[in-house]
Amino acid sequence: MLPSLDEIRKRRVSLGLTQGGLAKLAGISQSLVAKIESKKAEPSYSNAKRIFEALDSLHSKEEKKAEEIMLSPILSAKISEPIGKTLSLMRGRGVSQLPVLEGGVVVGTISESGILSLIEKGYTMEDIRKTPVKEAIEPALPQVGRNTRYSSIIQLLKESPAILVVEKGKILGIITKADLVR
Repeated sequence: MLPSLDEIRKRRVSLGLTQGGLAKLAGISQSLVAKIESKKAEPSYSNAKRIFEALDSLHSKEEKKAEEIMLSPILSAKISEPIGKTLSLMRGRGVSQLPVLEGGVVVGTISESGILSLIEKGYTMEDIRKTPVKEAIEPALPQVGRNTRYSSIIQLLKESPAILVVEKGKILGIITKADLVR
């Protein structure tokens, strides 16, 4: 089902597109676009579809990509290092989670909640500082490519506290929920 015809003008204006520009992209006349927007004509289904497809294609080109949002370089923890070192790094940089690497490959995540789970198991803070990261490791953060669109990133961040931006197995950056609301 297509959106309401009232959306055509709103979307065209928000993209900074003229009626003529939209008409050219959609393969219809400028006068038809003007008539549709002024409610003096109703387009055929195929013309309405072409207009919305043209608007959608422009919107996706305008949408930010992961590489434009990500923070880089990122901090990380090594699987064998003591949690105390990782905690100092997290506190010093004001972050609540870090990717965990082993041999340069992401193997999981260390977060405040993973550390809290050790406290629940009876570990003291002194014990935790000496404990290797692998004892509090959680599943790895989702990974996306550098050209992943903003709308996809938003959906992933509804389920995860952060996302890693990766290319050919190399971490390029990280995107957190906070990065989207800055």
